[in-house]
Amino acid sequence: MSTTKTVAFEPIQQMITIRQAAQSLQLSERTVASMVATGSLPSVKIGSARRIAADAIKLVAKIGSDTGRQA
Repeated sequence: MSTTKTVAFEPIQQMITIRQAAQSLQLSERTVASMVATGSLPSVKIGSARRIAADAIKLVAKIGSDTGRQA
């Protein structure tokens, strides 16, 4: 008798480059790289390339816009 086991997987997040993140956030690449280096913008290293989850960019953009409205 054979049984089938169902395995759930997390959806794969879209990953973008530092350049793409900078364009999306309207910041310089240097600023985004600094945010990655300090850990304020989470990222992963894939081989020699650094990638940032698109969801993290959306969160940073929202936090930035919320902060801007308080001025």
